[in-house]
Amino acid sequence: MLPIFFPVPQSKFSNALAVLVLVIPCLCFPQSVIHIADASPPLWQVPSVAAVTFENLQGRRTTLGDYLKKGPVLLSFWALWCEPCKAEMKALDRLSKAYKDSSLTVLGLNIDSPRSLSKVKAYIAAQKFGFEVGLDPNSRVFEFFQGTSIPLSLIIAPDGRVVKTRMGYLPADEESLKEDLSKILKEIRSRENE
Repeated sequence: MLPIFFPVPQSKFSNALAVLVLVIPCLCFPQSVIHIADASPPLWQVPSVAAVTFENLQGRRTTLGDYLKKGPVLLSFWALWCEPCKAEMKALDRLSKAYKDSSLTVLGLNIDSPRSLSKVKAYIAAQKFGFEVGLDPNSRVFEFFQGTSIPLSLIIAPDGRVVKTRMGYLPADEESLKEDLSKILKEIRSRENE
């Protein structure tokens, strides 16, 4: 159907004509269709994982690179309204305590709206989580990692490679997450010893 500002009588002929006007250029010039449909920026404009920035709970801007310098990062996206996220946060706290002597950083990035900031801070203070928490109120970091649902957890190697991605959370996931973390930490230690 043509937009209202074009006073064209609607008929089978006008609808067929509109389809032809829109489809024929796509068939003749497919590269232009790909260019128009591709909303991703060119690779030279995409920041590296290390350059991704966010704020911590104290309002200080930081980058993933700050954490990756120390070692791998277990990054989890969460929100207050997400009950599986809250369950995962408790598991992340246990994991951060279990791996406190390693080079692993556990980082939870909250994607609630900016209006919920005080509730997020109060929740974290009440739970007394022992891992790093950051804020992603406009979901820029979440979108950078092509997140579609939460909880979303990523294990990121120190070189910026995402080596494991997990969507959702069930209590049994904690054990397999431990296995994945042990594997990546073992791999890093073996590379350091070479």
